[in-house]
Amino acid sequence: MRSNAEKGRPHGKKIYGYKRIKDSETGALVRVESHVVQAPIVQEAARRILAGETFYAVAQDFNERGIPPRRETRKAHRQGLGWTPAAIKQMLTMPAYAAKRQHQGEIIGDAIWPSLIELDTWEKLQIIMSPPERKRTNDWPARHLLTGIAVCGVCGAAMRIGKQNAGRTE
Repeated sequence: MRSNAEKGRPHGKKIYGYKRIKDSETGALVRVESHVVQAPIVQEAARRILAGETFYAVAQDFNERGIPPRRETRKAHRQGLGWTPAAIKQMLTMPAYAAKRQHQGEIIGDAIWPSLIELDTWEKLQIIMSPPERKRTNDWPARHLLTGIAVCGVCGAAMRIGKQNAGRTE
């Protein structure tokens, strides 16, 4: 995988805003190009966040316009949400939109596809979305096993910890 990443080739799920062109006979990847419908959505989101709009405002507008979300969720309790502020931020955080290839969280080179967001613009976006002075660390230990992971097998709701009897000894 690292070798493909170093060559700028894609791996895994398709990136929203791009389409993969494959050889009709062999199925081998020929090239990656911008998607006619999705690429302008990515670019619009970037422009709007740079202009000072909130992730919530962009997500709400996309939903009101009926723009299909990047990915449909498989979690029953989250289906039908459409675009969310977190999805907008996560999308614009991806170096792939600046035609950069990432491997294990590190940018390791140029990608074989065209950029949808120019590199300097993408870098400005990163500063706006996550200013260095507001960096937080997620290095605290989990207090309860499977927190944020386990879901109910019946209804699909997220499981959470609660104290039975509020700690009473009676």
